[in-house]
Order: sequence, then structure tokens, then C-alpha cells
Amino acid sequence: MRLRSVSSAALTAFLFLSVCAAIVPPAVAQGAPQAAPIIDAKVTTPHEYLGFTPGDDYKLANYKQSYAYFHKIAGQTRRMRLFNVGKTAMGEDMMVAIISSEANMARLDRLKAIAHDLADGKITEASARLLAHEGRVMVWIDGGMHATEVGSAQHTINLGYDLIARDDPKFQAIRDKSVVILVPSINPDGQTLVADWFSKNYGTPQEGTPLPVLYQKYAGHDNNRDWYMLNLPETRVMTHLLYDEWFPQIVYNHHQAPGMYPERMFVPPYDDPMNPNIPPLVMRGINAVGTAMHTRFEEENKSGIISLDTYSTWWNGGMRTTPFFHNIIGILTEVAHASPYPATYKTSPAQQEPTAWYPNPYKGGVWHFADTVAYMNTGSMGLLDWAAANAESIQMDRWRMAQTAIQKGTNEAPYGFIFPLDAPRQHDPNTAAVFLERMRLSGLEVRLADKTFTEGTTTYPAGTAVILAAQANRPQLMDMVLPQNHPMRRQGPNGPPIPPYDIAGWTLTLQMGVTTIPMTVKPTAEIVGALRAPETKEISLPRPASLAAAPAGGSYLLPTERNITFRAVNRLLATGVPVRRWSAPQTINGTRWASGTFAVPATDASRKALASIAADLRLPVTAIPNAAGGAGSIALHPARVGTYDPYGGNITQGWTQYVLENFDFPQVLITNPDLRAGDLNRKLDTLVLSVFPNVRTRPTGGRTATVGKAPTAYDEGAMGPGFLGGPTPRSLAPDVQPRYEGIGEAGQESLRRFVENGGTLIALDDAADAVVNLFHLPVREVTNGTKFYSPGSIFRVMVDPENQLCWGLPPDINIFFDKGNAWETTSASAGAPVGGSFAIYPDKNPLLSGWIIEDQVIRNRAAAVSYRVGKGKVVVFGFDVTFRGQPYMGFPLFFNALYPTQEQ
Repeated sequence: MRLRSVSSAALTAFLFLSVCAAIVPPAVAQGAPQAAPIIDAKVTTPHEYLGFTPGDDYKLANYKQSYAYFHKIAGQTRRMRLFNVGKTAMGEDMMVAIISSEANMARLDRLKAIAHDLADGKITEASARLLAHEGRVMVWIDGGMHATEVGSAQHTINLGYDLIARDDPKFQAIRDKSVVILVPSINPDGQTLVADWFSKNYGTPQEGTPLPVLYQKYAGHDNNRDWYMLNLPETRVMTHLLYDEWFPQIVYNHHQAPGMYPERMFVPPYDDPMNPNIPPLVMRGINAVGTAMHTRFEEENKSGIISLDTYSTWWNGGMRTTPFFHNIIGILTEVAHASPYPATYKTSPAQQEPTAWYPNPYKGGVWHFADTVAYMNTGSMGLLDWAAANAESIQMDRWRMAQTAIQKGTNEAPYGFIFPLDAPRQHDPNTAAVFLERMRLSGLEVRLADKTFTEGTTTYPAGTAVILAAQANRPQLMDMVLPQNHPMRRQGPNGPPIPPYDIAGWTLTLQMGVTTIPMTVKPTAEIVGALRAPETKEISLPRPASLAAAPAGGSYLLPTERNITFRAVNRLLATGVPVRRWSAPQTINGTRWASGTFAVPATDASRKALASIAADLRLPVTAIPNAAGGAGSIALHPARVGTYDPYGGNITQGWTQYVLENFDFPQVLITNPDLRAGDLNRKLDTLVLSVFPNVRTRPTGGRTATVGKAPTAYDEGAMGPGFLGGPTPRSLAPDVQPRYEGIGEAGQESLRRFVENGGTLIALDDAADAVVNLFHLPVREVTNGTKFYSPGSIFRVMVDPENQLCWGLPPDINIFFDKGNAWETTSASAGAPVGGSFAIYPDKNPLLSGWIIEDQVIRNRAAAVSYRVGKGKVVVFGFDVTFRGQPYMGFPLFFNALYPTQEQ
């Protein structure tokens, strides 16, 4: 879901019109009369089980109810089987319902094998035609991705019932010709959080207050931004079903857009630009599905359907977009109004004018929750009817796209990519292994050399990884490894740039700093013969050799270049094993060890702990005769880290928490009451702000001002108060109100005292400007008042590896930048903080992947700065250093700032 931007005047007019009297009956009432359906009376209806029909006003089924209902009806039919397929981030069982005819269900394993062979693309055309005739089209439909878009997880309950209980000819044809892979909720945790919060507060003074946490443990709305990185457990589970088990030819991802008006639903075709890696047959299939869905809506007299608006096919990373790069037709629809509350709309004559892609404008009226769910049902049925009618050709097209990809990989350079896993050719071999694991999980064939091989003039050792381009999912490989070059698009000849949908560039090898060598010459039979598939999906480095005992007074050294070392160090510190860092490079036995190298004094206990950790993390450890301490070394202490959690959650905070937990940094959540209470140094060494807390407090009574991260609950300019469009809360419970309140002067003073008394305050991206102003840092933002523009791109920045914040990094690194900051640092005046920049944009265009305008504005400017304030320090990043858990290459900039240190 993405909200459309509207002018304040238009929004004000809409808010006025939305409370006017209805001028037509509800949308569902406009539909053409339907013949009485033939129903299997043995199957329990949703209403009979839940006590209401999903879509009824003021009612929401949570995931536990949905889960129980599907298990109930699964025992009443041979047309559906349920599978528990994994666990969510909060430990909930995830389920998928497979629905088809009794005959198809009896040979389900055979149909899965056919889908695999067609998707793999390695069989002949004659064989493919035979399999497409024998097989069934695999259609994926899901709900519940964005939990506050509540209709989709209600719709899947109704759809599941219809598909197994209705015996009309159209349902029989769907079951005969297709296998429906129905995911009732991709985000079970969020569905339950939202439904329970609504039900708990409905009819109480707290009705309309927003959910106080993210509706996915770490990512919130970004759970639909993780489909190539695969950080989240829910994404991994679904990805396995998509590319390793069921191999659907069509994926339908349901969404809602609360800000959509006056249109009622977006249906493909999508808008430009199109990513050149997407197979043309995918785009043709999307357009064909969209046309079929449009026709179904008109047949049912459901108005307000629009296309070619907002949603493009440039970005990889969403539930409906990543399948594009796997030869799958990916469908996204967005239904207006995300609420179980009814709403009244009135449209102007101008809004009722038809256009080519909005031929049947919505006329207005009372919009019920049932209308939202009914529009979703029509979309699903339009797609299913089309799939059943074109089952064989859809399956054949999946094979054709796979064949085309294999032929391109065979005949066009690059013919593949080599990924060294040995240092120093790979700066961080462990991170390279993470990248390869994610690629294999996403359906790519990753090979490991079982002996040395030579490509060009370079010889690579056994264990080197190779991904050949001659494979079915070649489009995904190219999109992960090669840079994106977003086309210049403007609103008119001299107008402002048209923002991309989500981001402009994401090349994962660049974000993760993975050394990648294109194969510009066709691989020989000798090279191909040296490659084998790993035994498991996990790509890991070899376990290190047994750790040799260091002599008395010696040390164990851990490489500072590897991100995984921070995880090892945190485990050691947590068990009381002392760790130091060298503040200058040293050469020992002819080997140079960089500044920041981690050193552990040699004892029996430290050797035992290190041996276990090194084997688990695949981390090399070196025993030396020298002492770990001495002049120039720094003692580390366990990091007491807090991340600021505004009421309602913050996505950047969530991803930061994910990164910290993934590398075993203990962290606690800090809220507005914590900041107002002060005395932060007692519990924290480091506080991370991903958004600056609002200073204002909630006024007494009535609607509030914008407070913290809950402005949409009360702001008069919002589409409707509350996260589901409910009424404004009449009052707030005593246990809820404090978190809504801003931090006030007391909170600001608390932040200042925390730093002055020795704490470290880290500001990420959106918090940067406010922290610069709060501490009067001697910097000037250089992009203000310019035409500089770069949305979601990858930049090169320069760092000094001898700077403590940059230890472990090469001089040039890659960072993710999204409309961030660049500063000119001013000379320090008397009494000003001591410090300066520790990451600088180069003196040439920094763009590596994505889109940039007026790049000269930020050349030679600071990308990140650090200043001493009292006994502490303030570290400010002009970019999102933890962006969606992806930019591994810059993680050390963040990690190095977290530890409290004691210099010797």
C-alpha cells in the first residue's frame, strides 16, 4: 500500500464531502443480481463459526479465529488441505490452504512436480506441452500483509469458504483447472494485534487510538519491503513456498489504500517505469489479468476502478514485484478505505468524468466494510476465472520465460558471477556467505567449486562460489548484482521529478560490500564440471581449524574486517571474557593487523569460549605470543544500548532493533516517559534515535496536536481519526496517555544531560536535523534550497580506516541514501564541541545505483559527523545506516559507535 499525495485544499474538501449525506446506495447494492449459488451444506459458513460474516461493520476476525476456522472446514471437505509452514517473528504458526478439486488433491505431489519442471525450464518444448496439458495452473492469493489494511485477511476467510463450498459451474471450473494456494494471512502477528486492539477499545473512551506498536515485530509496513533480502521469518517461509515448493505461475497480493479517493480500487496495468530485467511475458500476463479483472468489475457494476496510477514495475522487493523476476505474473490491487467503520462520500461533477483508465467513475455514497471485502472478492474471482480459462497457456509461458532466461545466460555476457570466499580477495567473507545464502533461498542456483579452477588469467581456490547466468531465475540474479539506472522522469518538461515507487536503486552486492567478478567469457566445461550444488540452502564458510593454544601471556586475535566478529565479541563480553581493541595497526610474524583488531587475553576459559564461538560463526581466530593489552589498546565493555520507540512504533527503529539483535547487541526500548524521567545514564551507555521525539505535549480534552508518532490518530487533516478510521478518542486511559505526550523541555534537557554526563547519542537519518539543532553542532546542511534529489539510492563515501568509528572498513564504502543529509562542517569556535566528519561524499558523482540530480551539491561534503559534548559524544548519520537490515558494508560505522570504552 502507498498513500497518494493530495493537496491540502483537496483534502479539506474531501473531509467536508465525506461527512455529507449519501447520494447513492452502497457499492455492493449496485451489483447485478446473481443466481442463487449451489452450496455444500456440510461446510460451516464463516458466520456460523465466527458469529458474523467477515466484512460486517465493526467486526474483525483475528488470526487465531481465522486459523481455527480453516482447521474446522478442512475437516469437512476433500477439496482443501492445510499445511503449517513455519513460525512468525512472535512464534505464531503460519498456515497455507491448498484448494482444488478432489481429483487434483489426490495427485497433488504430481502437480507440484509438474509446476517445478515447467518453472525450471530445462525440459524440451514437447515435454513442456505434455506437462502443461497434464498439470494445473498454480494461483497464489494472500491477505493480511499490512495488518491495518484490515479487509484482505477478512476476505481470505470468505474466499476459502466459497472455493470449497460452492458448486456453481464457475467454481467447479476453477477447482478443475487450477490449484489455489491461499495464504489467509502473511502477517498473523499483525492481524491479531490490530484486530484485538480494535475489539478491546471499540465502544470505550480509547476507541480510535492507534496501535501502540509496529504490526510486525521489526518491520511494520516494511514487511512488504523484504522480499529479496529475506531478513524476516515470515518472508522466508513464504519465499520457500513460492520458489522451492509450489512454483505458482500467478501471485495476487491484496492491499488497501486508505487515502485513495474518489477511486475505489487500483487494478493493473501498472504505471511506468518498467524494470528492464522483467520478462516481457510477465508484463503481458499482468495486463491480461488486469483486463479480465476490469471486465469482471463492470459485469458486476462495481465502479471506481483505476489503472496506470502510482504503482510501477521498477522496484524489486515487494510481495508482488520480486515474483516478476522469477517469471511469475505478480498482481497488486489496492482497495480504498481500510476500516470496519462505514464512511459517507460525495463526489463532484469533475470527479465523475470518465477517462481511458478510469472509465466508470465512482459516484459516491455510503461505503461499508462489506464493500471493501466484496471488491477484493471480485478481484480474486476475476483472476481465478481468467487463470482457469487459460490454464495451459499460462503454464507454457512460465516454461518459455525460463527457457529464454537460460538461453540468454548461455549466449550473453555476463555468463555468471564469481564470488571469492577467501580473504583478502573478499573483504568480508562471512557477509558474502550471507548474500549467497539469501540468493539460494530466493530460488537461484548457487554453486561451490570442489577444486581449483581458472577463469581468464585468475585461478580461484576450491570453495569459491559461482552463480551461472544460464538459469531460469536469471532476471533476479541480474537485478541483485548489476546496478540500477532509474530513468529521469519529471512532472512536465521543467517540473519536479516524479518519485519512484519505493526506491530507485538497491543492488544487493553493493549494499553488502560483496566482491563480485563478472564472467565475461563463456565458462568452459572444466569450470562447469568443477562446480557442485551445496547440500543445504544455507551457504556457510568452512569451519575453522581447531584453535591452537596461545602461549602464556599471549592473545587471540579476531579480524576487525568481518561484521560477524561483532557478534562474537558480544557473546564473549556477555560471558565475562575480556576483549580489547588495538587503536593502531601492528605487524606480528610478518602479518599486518589493522587498527580496531579485537584481542582476547589467552586463558583456558577464553580459549574454550572462543573455540565454540568461532566454530559456530565460522570465524577465523589467530593465536599470538603477544599480550592483548598494552599501550594504545582499548578495553571494551558490554554495550547498554537503547533505541527510541515512539508510541505507534517507528520502522527505522524496528529495523535498527533487528540489526542489533542479529549481531547480539543487547538493547532496550526507550519511550517518551523514559526521556521525560531523565537519569538515562543509569541504564544506558548509548541511545539511538531514528526519529526525533516530538516536544509538544497533548492538550487536555478534544483533539490533540501532533504528538510523538501518532499524528494520524488526531490530526484534523487525516482521512479519518484512528488507525482504522474510527472516531476520535473521547479521552485516554492513564496507562496510555503518557506515551502519547511529547517529551517537552524536560525530555530535551534529559537528552543533553545524558550526553554531557558521558553517554553517546546516535541520530539516524530522520533524526539528524533535530539533533544537530538541539546540540548546536557546527555544521550546515547544503541541500536546502537546491535542486539536489536522490530517492533511495546507493552512494560511495570515503572514510578513514584509522578513525575509531571507521575501524574495519576499506577507504571507500557503499551506503544507502534516501533523501538524506550532507553537511558543510564549520570551523570550531572557542568552546565549541570537538569533532568533525568521519564519512565524506567523494569529489565526483557518488551514485553507484539508483538516481541522483544535481550531485555536485554534495561533493566533498560530510555524510556523517561526530562531536564531543561534555564527557559524551553525538554521532549523526545523514543516511539510514541500518536500512531494512540490508547495507551490511556500512554496519561497522554504527557498531563501532555503540561500545563504551575505557582507554589504557
